[in-house]
Amino acid sequence: MFTISLDQKTRISAICNFANGKVNPIYEQVRIEANSVEGKVMFSACNGNQYSTFTLNAEVQEDARYCVSSKRLLIVTTALAGENAKFAIKDNDLFVTSGRSRLKLQTFSASDYPNMETFDAPKCRIETTIAQLANIVSQASYCVANADVRAYLCNMNWQISENMPVRICATDGHRLSMTHEQFPVSEGAGSYLMPTSVFQSVLALKLNGNDQCVITFSSNHACIEVPNYSIMTTLGEGVYPNVDRIIPNDNSKSITVNLAEMTDLARRLHAVAQLEKNPTIRMCFKTNGQCEMQVKSANGDDFTDEIDLVDSSLTEEVIVGVNSKYLLDAITQQSGENVTMRLNLVGAIKIISDNQNLITLVMPTRI
Repeated sequence: MFTISLDQKTRISAICNFANGKVNPIYEQVRIEANSVEGKVMFSACNGNQYSTFTLNAEVQEDARYCVSSKRLLIVTTALAGENAKFAIKDNDLFVTSGRSRLKLQTFSASDYPNMETFDAPKCRIETTIAQLANIVSQASYCVANADVRAYLCNMNWQISENMPVRICATDGHRLSMTHEQFPVSEGAGSYLMPTSVFQSVLALKLNGNDQCVITFSSNHACIEVPNYSIMTTLGEGVYPNVDRIIPNDNSKSITVNLAEMTDLARRLHAVAQLEKNPTIRMCFKTNGQCEMQVKSANGDDFTDEIDLVDSSLTEEVIVGVNSKYLLDAITQQSGENVTMRLNLVGAIKIISDNQNLITLVMPTRI
């Protein structure tokens, strides 16, 4: 029997949403452990590849250990409107009361629920903040492949060197985002494939941006620890490709445009392009200081607009095609007043802005 504050609803909901019984039906459950000596309650959930735990302070009258359905616990927690919730076991059922509300849940044996795997000796350790982690995930996660047969592309690659900026890279083969981050603490060296979902689970807790976050890496696992919460994940398998060889070094064909104007235009063009079977934007960079951007329609209803170039090194007209969504995603990650594109007719288009630590690539498409 224990009582908890319902100001922790967000975290309880996050761990309920984390549970997933696709790999094993038992993973649909959440394990609850109450410790009367420490005055704490631990919620644990697993999805087959990751294991998360959340601990909160509580008024614990009696030790308890049981499992409940994550979906039902989520519904119950959401339905409660009081300031506190009391959890009590009676005849193998869990009764949750808050104010005038009283709900009943079936319980299951906690002994059948798997324990967290043993975390091997850490090889690398990083200390950061939630705000910095959220920024990294925002800049890189959109480039992570989804259900690609090249499983290593379905992860973010973290390359760590002792007391050096950490290189975080994501690519799906059509676009790439790479950033170099300086962390307060960066110990060890290695290359690790991190699933994006592990970061999304942490950010779903809606923690304060200044909260500390510790990430440790072993041979097969990574663990992220934030206040009262930890999550361990199995690392991705495979060898991440050498992305350095696809980053263009030719700066001879370079143009600069106002970032706000390009973002607005890219957004409007994408809205039109996504109606087409081939969502390509044709970009014609002219020597007169303008860029004509066009979406061709199958029925002839083409949409064309222009944007002025802030700067250009072009000596001849250059025409390239890009996927509208890929361009919009890349542009919205930039910062500052202007954005520069290094055009490459054969390889990737390099996009850079005031954030010198961020490199974004978009592969051109046939037009």
